[in-house]
Amino acid sequence: TMINGRIGYRLNDFFALEGEIGFGLGSDDVDRTVPVDVLGSPVNVDLNAELNVKNYSVGFARVIAPLSEQFDIFGRLGYGEATAEADITGTALGFTATGSEEQSESGIAYGVGAQFNFTDNDGIRADYTRLEDTNIISLAYSRRF
Repeated sequence: TMINGRIGYRLNDFFALEGEIGFGLGSDDVDRTVPVDVLGSPVNVDLNAELNVKNYSVGFARVIAPLSEQFDIFGRLGYGEATAEADITGTALGFTATGSEEQSESGIAYGVGAQFNFTDNDGIRADYTRLEDTNIISLAYSRRF
């Protein structure tokens, strides 16, 4: 779960530029038992991983197809960076080990979406964005200034 913000400028009916940033609000926990061979004997290792997307930022060019005065669909292409962190704990045979890893990825970002404007200045926007191995799905309130 993340909170994000966007700011953009619509150059004309068909093209816009925008920037987007987001920050993680929580993490996902993954629990698994993994069998490991230790000196020819199977040992179950209990693993817990806490995964957290810390932040991301992307700059986009957006191509817009206005389907009506109130409804647009769009595609967007840009470049950005995302940072995630994992905290891992493993327990086996009464021993516990912990570790942490933070990783940043940057690269091409792309996505599609739609926006419905219920007034001249207010709308609802939904979009999907892919940045390297990160999928971002958002539903947002949009305000035109």
